[in-house]
Amino acid sequence: MVNMNRSSPNILVTGTPGVGKSLMSRLLSEKTGLTWIDVSKFAIEKECLEEYDEVYQCPILDEDKVVIYFTINTKFSLIYFNIFV
Repeated sequence: MVNMNRSSPNILVTGTPGVGKSLMSRLLSEKTGLTWIDVSKFAIEKECLEEYDEVYQCPILDEDKVVIYFTINTKFSLIYFNIFV
């Protein structure tokens, strides 16, 4: 069942490595008081990784699994979303 009692939005910050996702997420969290979650760490813990990308030499995040989990199971409002773990 989807949690329909949210009082603030989920914000997904995506991008390739090194573009400033962590900095942007931290600043958004500080300015708005929203919670910042590092989805890369979550994905490793919850096994939300797909196959290995030989070009980028890293596992690929299963975005659908992560979004479904957070939509159903949390009240978090700011998510750091790093596609390449």
